[in-house]
Amino acid sequence: MAKTVKKTAAKKTAKKKTATRKKAPARKTKGKSIYDTEREALDQRKRSGGSSDYWKPGDGRSTIRPLTFMDDEGDERLFVEDVRHWIDLGDDEKQVVQCGGSDCPICALKNEVSKEIWGEIKPDKYMLVNVVHREGGEDGEDCHKIAKLRKTAYEQLADYLFNSMVKQDPLSLTKGIDFKVVRSGTGFKTKYKVLPAQRTSKAGDFADSVVDLASSQRETDMEALEELAGSILEKFGS
Repeated sequence: MAKTVKKTAAKKTAKKKTATRKKAPARKTKGKSIYDTEREALDQRKRSGGSSDYWKPGDGRSTIRPLTFMDDEGDERLFVEDVRHWIDLGDDEKQVVQCGGSDCPICALKNEVSKEIWGEIKPDKYMLVNVVHREGGEDGEDCHKIAKLRKTAYEQLADYLFNSMVKQDPLSLTKGIDFKVVRSGTGFKTKYKVLPAQRTSKAGDFADSVVDLASSQRETDMEALEELAGSILEKFGS
């Protein structure tokens, strides 16, 4: 009987440990922790469902290590949304302009131009994140890049970082996790798969290379966007 009781107790203990497994602890900062700010941002984006140093995943497999940065408010951040319009008015008047958000004059043209033209000028969305690109340098060395990730790649990475049950801090510079980004297909059939490494590793000496992505975003010139929207409507209006 004693052996049976011990085995039963051991099973209950194991179940209890599994049930009380906690998420990775947030590092302490002067402002909000990275886990607070990014979980809030991820929830908001899901509800709304949004230079040589820039890098986009190429075909095949790439390995990256996400790096956080501190914004002007003293909060630890990771992702910043980058939304732009690509405009071609002909006569070499090609422009790339930052979207004006909910009040963007160019976005307001959706029902004023043809589907073909809207397909060309509609907002192009990426998520920016500082990363160590493993073996991404000219000579195959690790290097710092600002990664531009599409929605599917970003959401997979964010889910692993902020919604997964993990023992360690995946963003730790000394005991964090690398991620493999696998891209396949072309055009509208392009697919991304993000997979965490099985072992922890050091990020390397790249903490001083990170860019404050929030401050690097230029203020949107709404008057210029309105003028550009007028030119688009004049040339392509239905």
